[in-house]
Amino acid sequence: MTIFVAAILKTWQQLYSPSERHLTASLYSLAFAANIGAVSFTFPASLAGLLWRGLLLQKGVHIRPAEFLRRCVPV
Repeated sequence: MTIFVAAILKTWQQLYSPSERHLTASLYSLAFAANIGAVSFTFPASLAGLLWRGLLLQKGVHIRPAEFLRRCVPV
């Protein structure tokens, strides 16, 4: 999805020539959203959470959703 939105921003830049300030804000917003999306309060909210949970289950480690939430809140 990040690559898709980056392509949209590139097209937007070519078609509408936004100000440098708007383009910079858009790129920073995209980078922030792409990275913060991996930090969530539930496993299925992000692919990273699902992969992490799958790896733990393979190793016999069971994490309850409440424990996952407790560990993610400070982040």
